[in-house]
Amino acid sequence: MTTPIYPDDAQAPITAFSVVATSTFNNTGLARVIFNLPSAVTSKGEVTAFDDGILQSTTTYSLSNAGQTITFAEAPNATQLVVKTITLPARYRLLRTFPEVVAADFSNTSPTIINGNNYIINGVTESFSFPASVNVISTSDFIVYASGVFQQPTAYTYPSVTLAYQGIDIGECRCRFIS
Repeated sequence: MTTPIYPDDAQAPITAFSVVATSTFNNTGLARVIFNLPSAVTSKGEVTAFDDGILQSTTTYSLSNAGQTITFAEAPNATQLVVKTITLPARYRLLRTFPEVVAADFSNTSPTIINGNNYIINGVTESFSFPASVNVISTSDFIVYASGVFQQPTAYTYPSVTLAYQGIDIGECRCRFIS
């Protein structure tokens, strides 16, 4: 995550804003694109839509019906679509943006290629690179899972001795980085 340059580049996590109301839609199917909001809004930035737990970009839907409905460009086909309306200060309403989530999985069966380097869990590899688009400055900017178990920052070394701020050092593991 980059350091914000105020006032134009400030970012805040979605959890920083209070939820006004929530609606849950189950098994939305391949055809349904229109969903009533749990409360009226003035900007689509005041809407959060989670398709099976994944926050959808505000560019994937439009606002209509005097702020009471969102229409997706493509049917979500979600097992569970959770739509929330949130309180959002006016300065964020037009361009609400959130950091892009980037993940890299490393395994012992097939190599993962990052920045032109092959990574495979082989009992020797101890330094793992972040994907090229990741820009982190502290351990609070990324998450590490080893064999599906969350790793506390004390379980690895960041910045890496070998890769500096572009990766971590950790003993043998089946790793997944999420930034």
